[in-house]
Amino acid sequence: MAHRNAAAAAREEAERASLAAAALAAAAAAAAEATRREAEERRLERKEEMLEPVPPPPATSSPVDVANHRDVPPPPGSTVIGQPVEAPPSPPPTATVTPSPRRVQTPAPVATTTPGASQAVPGDEAVNIQGKWLARPAGWIRSAASAVEASAIQFRALESGRISVSAPSLRDGTRRAFLRRFGFRGTVYAPITVARNNATKLLRGVFSKGSLVTGFLGSIGANLYDYGLGSQSELGLGSREFYVSTGVDFALTMGTGLAAAGTVAGVLALAGAAGLTAVAAAPVGVIVGATAVVGLGMSLVLDQFEVGRLLKEQVIQGLDAWHGVRENAVTIARALPGYVRTTVEEPLVERVSDVGSRIAGFVRGLFGGGGR
Repeated sequence: MAHRNAAAAAREEAERASLAAAALAAAAAAAAEATRREAEERRLERKEEMLEPVPPPPATSSPVDVANHRDVPPPPGSTVIGQPVEAPPSPPPTATVTPSPRRVQTPAPVATTTPGASQAVPGDEAVNIQGKWLARPAGWIRSAASAVEASAIQFRALESGRISVSAPSLRDGTRRAFLRRFGFRGTVYAPITVARNNATKLLRGVFSKGSLVTGFLGSIGANLYDYGLGSQSELGLGSREFYVSTGVDFALTMGTGLAAAGTVAGVLALAGAAGLTAVAAAPVGVIVGATAVVGLGMSLVLDQFEVGRLLKEQVIQGLDAWHGVRENAVTIARALPGYVRTTVEEPLVERVSDVGSRIAGFVRGLFGGGGR
């Protein structure tokens, strides 16, 4: 009996312990839930505080606008001479609006240029034209002076079909010397002879001392303006481009003059061969003027197609390439002796030595064998 009572008491004690443990677990779960809710409320409060604007600190007195001498309304919640100011109702919390992504415009690519290279800048073309045309009036003046001087020569057709050459406006002592300067040593010529003489005089005049000096000084003057005051002034007068431009302009000047003289000379020769006396025996002044006009037209055509600029660019590129060619030539010249020594000289010496050794061995064996 006593044993049963003890077992029942033990069971009751176990049940009470299990109930107590269950109660403790429930209390712990309730405490954890309360802690979680409190943390969530604090997080929401902090979020709302971050969204709401922070009001300025309360002022103890009403500020005064000194510039306008009037009172500025006090901020909400402040006190003005002991009277509280009612704060306006706070605005309701606004929902957070996520800003839409802005459309970023990609800037347009900027074209880059290689230093030294020529660029088309508005207004530069007019400056270049001024630089080019500085040289040409000198040539025109010289051509006009030559035409006026040559106008003293007069051709007169004779009944025999020949041409009489004279210079009646000059003094008697100077006529012969003047006519000889233009290739006329006599007084009567065939039309074809007059045409050939004038054509030859035109071609030789292109390379006369006066033409060379005028063309050279004109080219220098044009480039002094372009590279000193004009569109290429950033490169300067001591740049390589200045010397290249001057040389190309001088070459174009002489080439254009030669082409113009050749054209007029060809027309004269054809007219003389065809018997066109009016053309073949045209006054020398008219011939010189026609040559100047043809040269001007050719110069305008060259300017229109920018032949001068293209030639200058090609010359500069050639000079740049020549620098590399020269360096390669120096490198090859330095490496060539070693290459010849290792590929030709040393193998040749080795082969000769080997052949010599074999011949010497053969001779030693021959004479040594004979001695036995």
